Amino acid sequence: MAKASSASRSGLKKEILGIVFLALAVLLALSLFSFNPDDPSFNNRISGPSKATNLAGFIGAQNFIPGTVAPGATRLVARGELVVEAGRVADGVAAGAQGLAAIRPEHVQLRTHEPTGDGNKVRGSVVAVVMLGDTLEYVLRLADGTELFSRQPRSTPDLPPGGAQVWLHWARERASLFPFDAAVVQGRAFVRSEGGEAAA
Repeated sequence: MAKASSASRSGLKKEILGIVFLALAVLLALSLFSFNPDDPSFNNRISGPSKATNLAGFIGAQNFIPGTVAPGATRLVARGELVVEAGRVADGVAAGAQGLAAIRPEHVQLRTHEPTGDGNKVRGSVVAVVMLGDTLEYVLRLADGTELFSRQPRSTPDLPPGGAQVWLHWARERASLFPFDAAVVQGRAFVRSEGGEAAA
């Protein structure tokens, strides 16, 4: 009886260790995929406050935008007027299939005038502004009801007030493209459309 109980505990410990190692492997994979040589590290000095740009540094802090992958498999056509040009493309992304673009909130810039270029820009309105220490978090609503987030240092000049009409834009290398995952879209608050359904 004691031997059976001991064997049961040993098996449970192994299962827990297996789950922990699996989670660490996923975290490592995210870090490697989203590696940026400009991230702060032990051998990379930076001046002033900075955040790591890899996904593991701030898991879940993404704007997820669903849409259709355009020919060439580096662009995503979302609802409305938004076209996302991605600098990084994950395995499994195929032209004509559903895809998911990801842009971190601190890479979404805000302007009152239309930026140049055809992609990675869209019009929206400021729904809310939240103070997070030295950072302002903007909740922005697009014409189709989709909501995106932007984070800006409070010291940034000419930041728009609540209710303002703005242009959202980001650099191509700051956007990543993934195969569509309905579970990610439905489980996130970062992409919503009117009626509470994810925009696709």
